[in-house]
Amino acid sequence: MNVVYGEDHVYLGMNLQIKDDCVKVTMKDYLEEAILLAFGEPINSSANTPGVGNLFIVDEESEDLPSDKAECFHHIVAKLLHVSKRACLDIEPTIAFLCRRVRKPTVQDWLKLKRLLQYINGTLDLPRIMSLRNFAEMSIYVDASHASHDDIRGQTGGCITMGTGVIHNRSSKRKINTKSSCESELVGASDYLPYAICFMYFQKSQGYEIKKKIFFQYNENTIKLLKNGKRSAGKQSKHISTRYFWMVDRIKKEELFVEYCPSGMMLGDFFHQISPRKPI
Repeated sequence: MNVVYGEDHVYLGMNLQIKDDCVKVTMKDYLEEAILLAFGEPINSSANTPGVGNLFIVDEESEDLPSDKAECFHHIVAKLLHVSKRACLDIEPTIAFLCRRVRKPTVQDWLKLKRLLQYINGTLDLPRIMSLRNFAEMSIYVDASHASHDDIRGQTGGCITMGTGVIHNRSSKRKINTKSSCESELVGASDYLPYAICFMYFQKSQGYEIKKKIFFQYNENTIKLLKNGKRSAGKQSKHISTRYFWMVDRIKKEELFVEYCPSGMMLGDFFHQISPRKPI
């Protein structure tokens, strides 16, 4: 094992700079060599966002990619999955979608991948920055889109922070359909909260007790359901399965504070994308 001292380190394609009580992570060399060159088409321009507005919309009439391009598509998406967990968290919603398309990618998927690479091309030097404010404080942000996929399911985005930047994040398609944005938020919270609880246990096993834990949510009806369970269920929410009210007990047991967060300050927004319901 090689031991490296100093501010700069390289590990698994990541360039780590530890300075001024923060960690900066970039993967410029990895992206340029393993992805932009492997795509086979020039990526000269840049894009403002990783995904297009109709990211989650699938064109069933789009032609299948030839086998060589399909293999290249799978190869690049797999590498970008690694990057999305290490350095470029903002591409995770797009990667979460493209990972579901690797079995049978189409020309439309190829164009969405190209758009993602154009965004990466313009943000190669943009670092991921993390710092720790206090081991005893943790903030959890969860947000969800409603009926944003073709099958009318939504996307959930969640993250955990203990200072500057995000230390854990996830973007995933929900496994059930929901009737309202309130129900979407509740199911999304149920999908992400186990990761936060697991992180609390991990920290505790390392000898760090998290005393202040805040669960931020911007839907006020969802906040009531999280705090009170079925007692706050009205005519529009009585159908919600009791399986999603396990959170009421766990929130009390883990001493989580559920607080309102304005939409403009909701970090969970970065990990889901609301797409317009219209054809390409």
